[in-house]
Amino acid sequence: FKADDFVEYVYYIQNLNLDVRILVCKSPQDNAEEYQKRLNKLAKITKEYNAKMGRTIVECRRLIGNSYHDRFVFADKTGWLIGSSFSEFGHRMTTITKIPKSHRDVIQNKIENWWRDDNKSKLVE
Repeated sequence: FKADDFVEYVYYIQNLNLDVRILVCKSPQDNAEEYQKRLNKLAKITKEYNAKMGRTIVECRRLIGNSYHDRFVFADKTGWLIGSSFSEFGHRMTTITKIPKSHRDVIQNKIENWWRDDNKSKLVE
């Protein structure tokens, strides 16, 4: 998830009662310096957005050690698996699949555990 994705998918959320949590990870092919630049840019835009809204709406954390390829979106007790980067929408064919409840709960719980454990993820600031 990149700063450009933030602008495209988060910046214009109208419901201020909604909290957005973004968990990013470093893929094996990421250059460490470029990855840190992307994190810094994401942290900056998140901080600016939250300041503009007057409260913390968006939080970003980065996964430590592990990496995953898939993109998951969870909202209103529904989960979706997205088969490409957000930046690829409209540029290549992709799939968006609704995750069955039994699998959604397992995946969401795993991600929630990563989110809450400071040994598994760190706040992007």
